[in-house]
Amino acid sequence: PHQSMAMAVFRAVENKRALVRAANTGISGFVDPVGRIVERSGLFVEAALVSRMPLLDGQTVFNRQGHLFGPACAILIPLFLLLGGRRR
Repeated sequence: PHQSMAMAVFRAVENKRALVRAANTGISGFVDPVGRIVERSGLFVEAALVSRMPLLDGQTVFNRQGHLFGPACAILIPLFLLLGGRRR
């Protein structure tokens, strides 16, 4: 449960969006766009949480480009290794 909440913080920062996490037996809570946990419940605790969360417009670089970083690295790294090896 703690790891799931920590991953939710990363998702909020990565997408620059407020995040609301609701869990039946884990940690529920609100995370703001910069990763601060605004409010949270405990483990195995019945709770009703209320918070104001910002609705943001616009997109982050990750939202616009998607998952291009991995494929770009898969193409560029071997290319750099091949070109770098030939200069010796």
